[in-house]
Amino acid sequence: MSHNKANTRSKSSKSVSDEGCDPEVKQILQKLDEMKKTSDAQYQNLLQAVNKVNQRLDSLETEQNQVIESLDFVSKDVEDLKKQYRELRSVVSKLENINSNRSDEERKVINSVKRIEQEKNLKALLIANVPSSQHEDTTKIVTNLAAKLEASIMPGDIESAFRLKSDAAAHAGKPPLIMVKFTNTTSRDNLYNSRKNFKK
Repeated sequence: MSHNKANTRSKSSKSVSDEGCDPEVKQILQKLDEMKKTSDAQYQNLLQAVNKVNQRLDSLETEQNQVIESLDFVSKDVEDLKKQYRELRSVVSKLENINSNRSDEERKVINSVKRIEQEKNLKALLIANVPSSQHEDTTKIVTNLAAKLEASIMPGDIESAFRLKSDAAAHAGKPPLIMVKFTNTTSRDNLYNSRKNFKK
């Protein structure tokens, strides 16, 4: 009887191998195959996503390098500008010093001119109400006037003597003023102080 059972099992297994897999096994194999395909598809999608991330990272790295290069370039420009600014400040400082020195020199020149003008004014004297003639010698007129006023004036003490062509006295119908420039203040003061003798 056992021999018959063995024969029966061998026949049934043979019939299974001949006719194909059991439906349940076939279904499991199909599911495994579908899972493999799904896994492969997910793997490919994941691989594509990873590749995109890597590409993006590479792009970001490139952009970062470009930004670093730009910053280095800007930093260099800033340093150049700072250097130019320091050089300009140095030039401006030198110009300010030159201008300050020039201003001091100009002030000295102006003061010298004023002092000379003051000295000239101290050596100058205006004489009014002296009748004029066509061919007069103003220097001789002044020396004669000094002699009449008892002022010790020599011709060499007079640098120049001339009539003022346009003055208030001439417009008022009076003789033009005589401007006398002396070579020294002493002669000028002598003639000026001798005016008290005019009434005599």
